[in-house]
Amino acid sequence: KQDVGAWLVANGWAMASPSGIYGKAEFVARAAEMGVFGPPQ
Repeated sequence: KQDVGAWLVANGWAMASPSGIYGKAEFVARAAEMGVFGPPQ
């Protein structure tokens, strides 16, 4: 089974809580400019 929260954060469609477990996934998504962290369309 896949963690939906992890998928959303990793693909840039959600932000991680500062003290949460998805911080690294958000960092990677931001660096790759994925989802909402990408340029405006």
